[in-house]
Amino acid sequence: MKFKDLMHERRFYETLGKMKNSDSEHRPVAYLLALNEDLFKHKDEVFSFKNNSVKIDCLKAGWQTSGSRRATRLLFNLWNEQIFNDNDDLETSYLYTPGVLFCDNDGLYYLEAIKLRFPWIDNSGVQ
Repeated sequence: MKFKDLMHERRFYETLGKMKNSDSEHRPVAYLLALNEDLFKHKDEVFSFKNNSVKIDCLKAGWQTSGSRRATRLLFNLWNEQIFNDNDDLETSYLYTPGVLFCDNDGLYYLEAIKLRFPWIDNSGVQ
C-alpha cells in the first residue's frame, strides 16, 4: 500500500482503529479519510463510527473543498458501490465519473483506495 506521506499512514491506522471492521469496505474509507487533511479533520462528519455508515449530507458542509469533495465522492462509491448526488438528481452524476474524480494530484492514491476495496485486482502482469 502506498501512502502520500508518513502523516497519511499514521492517520490511516488511527482511523482504521476506530472502525468496527478492517475489511475491504472499511480500509478504503479509512485510507481516503486519512489522505485529505480536511476529511481527516471532519472524519466524524463523513463517517459514523458508531453506526458504521457514511453520512451523505457531508457533501453540503461548508468546510468541503473541491479536493475533499472528490475524495468524499470516491469514498461513497467505494463504500457501497453507489453514488450519492449532491442535489439528489441525475444532473450531478457526472461528478462521480473517473474523469472528474481523478483530475487531482491525489489520483495515484485514489487508485490505491480502489485496490484496497477490490484486493483481487492485481496489475503485476499488465505491460
